Amino acid sequence: MEDYIFSQTINKPEISEEYYTLIGMEDFLDTNRLPRQKDVNDNTFAKKITRDDGSIRYSIKLNTNGKLHNPVAIYQDNKNQTFLDKICRSSDKFRNVSYKVFDLYTNFLKTKNIAWLNNAEREAS
Repeated sequence: MEDYIFSQTINKPEISEEYYTLIGMEDFLDTNRLPRQKDVNDNTFAKKITRDDGSIRYSIKLNTNGKLHNPVAIYQDNKNQTFLDKICRSSDKFRNVSYKVFDLYTNFLKTKNIAWLNNAEREAS
């Protein structure tokens, strides 16, 4: 019976994550002068995940309507919200996007220029 018992080793891939936020809320600026945070929190609007095999995944935070989150607009995300939007739907969803969309969105976070956000939304759809 003991001949059939074996131990399996599982190699978990090493993952490094970078968290991006709006300028003025950052913990530090990276080499590209993009505002970043040390840890993920409510003010994390974009993520870059790099695995040890070299694959990179880019993610951007969505609002309850499924559009790219705009942290500059105070009332835009709350417009046309229903009871379900306020209570049941999570506002912590991230969407995987291409590098081009990620680059446009991080430029928006760096400059607070809505044109970058509009271009990112146009490219994402």
